[in-house]
Amino acid sequence: MTGVQEANTATFTGNWTGTGEISGAGDAETICLSVGEYMESEVIVTGTLTVELLQNNYAAGDDVLLRYRHGASEAACLAASWTNYTGVFDSLGYVQVRLESTL
Repeated sequence: MTGVQEANTATFTGNWTGTGEISGAGDAETICLSVGEYMESEVIVTGTLTVELLQNNYAAGDDVLLRYRHGASEAACLAASWTNYTGVFDSLGYVQVRLESTL
């Protein structure tokens, strides 16, 4: 049983890639970033709705630069530029998230 409250959940392992590391397992998974490292999520099909990204929602952690890109197709999303997350945004249908170390 998981302790998260979202209807759709996924682990970091197998769904995030980059130069950082994933430690722990299940609900105890964390992304670990050193200076200059990043991790990117898989592309998520959101549909056209408003997206809010939460950081350190289930446990205290360090702040990172939270970025996203989106598009009307997976290819358009992957071709889009990264945008610094400053608040909710209207997704074009596909979203990818990037975490970057700020230390």
